Amino acid sequence: MDELHNYAADLERQGYRPATVRAKVTAVRLCATFAERDPRELTREDVLAWLGAVERAANSRIKYLSHLRAWCAWDGLPD
Repeated sequence: MDELHNYAADLERQGYRPATVRAKVTAVRLCATFAERDPRELTREDVLAWLGAVERAANSRIKYLSHLRAWCAWDGLPD
């Protein structure tokens, strides 16, 4: 998961607070672990399955989705 390390470093360079960086990276890592995939191989279906696997508050789902969309944009994955 070297790409997650690079992603975190890039977020830090952009001025994100450490807690925000951790939250973004953790969301990607949790989704990838759930999907049993490398983060760079996540699909829309993986994300939707992960978001639906556990009951979460609407605000939490929105935030997780935002974190995963940011990852996809950074890594060049389709949104």
